[in-house]
Amino acid sequence: LEAEVLAAGVTVLRVAKEVEVAGTRISPGEILVHRMPEERALREMAEAAREAGARSVIYFALPGPGLRASYSARHLAAVGGGVELALEWRPPGEVVLRNVGAVDLPVRLEGWELVLQSEEMGAFLSAGPGEFGENRVEGGLPAEAAGELVLRFAKLAAGERIVSGAVVARSGGLRWRVAGAGEEWRALDLE
Repeated sequence: LEAEVLAAGVTVLRVAKEVEVAGTRISPGEILVHRMPEERALREMAEAAREAGARSVIYFALPGPGLRASYSARHLAAVGGGVELALEWRPPGEVVLRNVGAVDLPVRLEGWELVLQSEEMGAFLSAGPGEFGENRVEGGLPAEAAGELVLRFAKLAAGERIVSGAVVARSGGLRWRVAGAGEEWRALDLE
């Protein structure tokens, strides 16, 4: 299957060779379209169920390896509020990004970026990204010579966390933000 993303939540899968999906044979040249339910529609359905007398609503994703629901139950149950992120440092240099709010950072086509900045050289280490999708340093510099390190991730549901590899060497003027999440620059406490 060759995937092509058309829009947020819509993916076209072009079949290159015969394949079977959930017991249905699909021939080369045919296409499958996957559409993720929109958040607004899911919230409206849950509200309609409550108004009709339902005591609760069950939200689930179909089973399968690696498959996860598009939005967390905590996110869909939230009324108002926003994303609330916290970043902590722990030895031997890992950073832990937590979504302590009630709203998800949903899957985003271009991904999310945790940006770490330092005014001093030697603040960062060359290490793997840990649970983040990748880490990047602008200009091809080694991390130890960089003033900025970017850790990319796809989503962060309410109540979840992502742990990096050992990427932060020491304190000294470190600040962070998640680009696109409305987060202003915040100091990283390394105590």
